[in-house]
Amino acid sequence: MTFKEQVLYIRRHMKKNRLRVFMTILATTMGTAFLIVLASIGFGLHETAEREILSNANITEVKVWADQMEEKDIRTISQLPGVHIFAQRSRVTIPDSVYFNEIESNGELELIDYDIERQLDFKLKEGRFPETDREVVVGYHFGESFIDGEKKDVLGKAIQYVIPKDGEEEDGEQFEDTFTIVGIKEAPAREWNSDSTIFVSRTYQPQIMDVYKQFEPAEEMIDSLFYNDYAIHAKSAEVVKDLKAEIEALGYNTYSVLDEIEQFDLFFTAFKMGLVFVGTIAVLIASIGIFNTMTMAVTERTREIGVMKALGMSPKLIQRLFIMESAWIGVLGTAIAIVISYGVSFLANQLLPLILEFAMKDEGVVDAGITFSTITLPLILIASTISIAVAIISGFRPAKKATKIDIIEAMRTNM
Repeated sequence: MTFKEQVLYIRRHMKKNRLRVFMTILATTMGTAFLIVLASIGFGLHETAEREILSNANITEVKVWADQMEEKDIRTISQLPGVHIFAQRSRVTIPDSVYFNEIESNGELELIDYDIERQLDFKLKEGRFPETDREVVVGYHFGESFIDGEKKDVLGKAIQYVIPKDGEEEDGEQFEDTFTIVGIKEAPAREWNSDSTIFVSRTYQPQIMDVYKQFEPAEEMIDSLFYNDYAIHAKSAEVVKDLKAEIEALGYNTYSVLDEIEQFDLFFTAFKMGLVFVGTIAVLIASIGIFNTMTMAVTERTREIGVMKALGMSPKLIQRLFIMESAWIGVLGTAIAIVISYGVSFLANQLLPLILEFAMKDEGVVDAGITFSTITLPLILIASTISIAVAIISGFRPAKKATKIDIIEAMRTNM
């Protein structure tokens, strides 16, 4: 019997018992669809979490935790083969204040190198970059950061920077300087992040130090005048791990978004495996139907099996026919389940945010971009393998039983 003849034989018998076969395929479809949809929740949440991490981080960035890095170490790190850009930002640690038309702001000064920042992801919503150290760019929310609660149009306007001595702004000695806002930075990637920073050129740093030396001549106080943030940008994501190891060898602690992604990957891998395991139980329940269907098929074809044996058909071929039939049920059920799963996944991603937004009275759920379900190729392959393998195993015992039917007894039966 050729392979084509074997396929025709299987199709003929499946058509002969359409209702029973249909119900068995339906059970397989439901079990496999449940497995895919359930596991897709893990894949969807994993995708959302990873996207959330990367939305406000640079995958090639390595941050160094150090209040003050030694100059020799800065030069050493800058010259490492994998380093693309070495960026340093500094915040003033002394009490200071910023005023706009005599109204105080919550904005803080941050000293940056604009030439370096422009090579990174520092983008403006409007305005231009500074050309002198008295021109500044402010964060997207700076116009909303004033203590009177009113939003102000600050582009092109002047602000006053005040450093008081001993915290006495009104009656005590103080230093005051004026900056002009020439640009407004692009909004943060995460909507709930507020950015009211005042970005000043690093060329202004010596003037702050000179002023503070007059107020506080102690050398140890001068050394703690700034809090520094160091960020090393690698040439590619592939060298980040080696770059971190080289920096840590110098005695510094580092952080990379890849560290967080690795932790998330480990957690979600275990989570997805758990969901696949639970979903597999549904497929195993469906396998009971396949087993019963194939057992009935063997019983009904007892006389036919006897005839095939009498004509010289080998037991292996008879066994293969029944295993192929159970496998075909698994294939059909899996194929239909995949189509249904994509539909359920699409509806879940469209409707669940609306339902949650209505239930929680929160208008930001839809805009949050949460992916509740994602069906990936690996998930399809895993689910298909489990479903078809279970179907084949379910038909193995009835197929084995068919090979042991006695020819004489088979020929006596009326079935």
